[in-house]
Amino acid sequence: MCWWVIEMNENNENEIELEKKHNKIIDFVDNLSSDSKRKADKKNDIDIIEKNKTNKLDNELEFVKNVKSFDKDKKINGRIYNFSKSKEKKESKKKIFSILIILIILISVIIIIIPKGVSDSDGDGIPDEKDLFPNKNAKIKFSVINFTYLKYNRLTNYTNFFYKISELKNFDWGNFTYDYKIDNVTLFNYSKINNNTFLFKDTIIDVADNIASHTINIQFYMLENEITTFLDIDDDETGGLTIEYDLISGKWTGDDNSGVSNGSYDDGIITNTDCKLEYNFTTV
Repeated sequence: MCWWVIEMNENNENEIELEKKHNKIIDFVDNLSSDSKRKADKKNDIDIIEKNKTNKLDNELEFVKNVKSFDKDKKINGRIYNFSKSKEKKESKKKIFSILIILIILISVIIIIIPKGVSDSDGDGIPDEKDLFPNKNAKIKFSVINFTYLKYNRLTNYTNFFYKISELKNFDWGNFTYDYKIDNVTLFNYSKINNNTFLFKDTIIDVADNIASHTINIQFYMLENEITTFLDIDDDETGGLTIEYDLISGKWTGDDNSGVSNGSYDDGIITNTDCKLEYNFTTV
């Protein structure tokens, strides 16, 4: 009897221990299942969130696609998107290419249709078709061979001479008037030959090559003690030597056509300071 009681007690204790172990295993499995479930739930939540984000972004982009007119950058629901479409880029390239083609065609047409006469071979601003000297820029050279001061006894070491040469536009020979002067050149550069004879440096005047005849005026002056005196080198009232020079022939008419002009010839003006000028004009 005692043996049986003892055995029963031992069996009960063993059952209790087994039950405890079983319960621990169950708790472990339950805890494991709960963790796994939580992890699974968390993963499902993340998947759902990401899916929602993707769906939302897709919806926003779909909305943008349906917009007919928009700038490069638009802000939608807090996000900034770049809407540069490959299609638009292709269209932009096509436009640029089309513009280049048009420009090339226009330049080619202009080159073809420009008349040959518009060309300016010598670069003087006159088209070849109107230029009397298309291969060079024609100019007039004025040369002083001798300049003689006829009252040489009045000269001092402080006496200087100079001349002015100009082209007169629309000169009126009847009234000795003109509209304006161009290429007004003043020249002091001279050398003394003897007491009253001087040689000046040549002067070149650039004139329009589309006109053969040009009116040229030369005036000589004396400068002494800061006083300027007009010198008479011509026997009329044109205010110096005035001539009409022809670019093509190289000849001139007007106050003189011989190359010698003398202010003392029969002008009857004794108050003038008379001088004599030997000169020449050439086309260069």
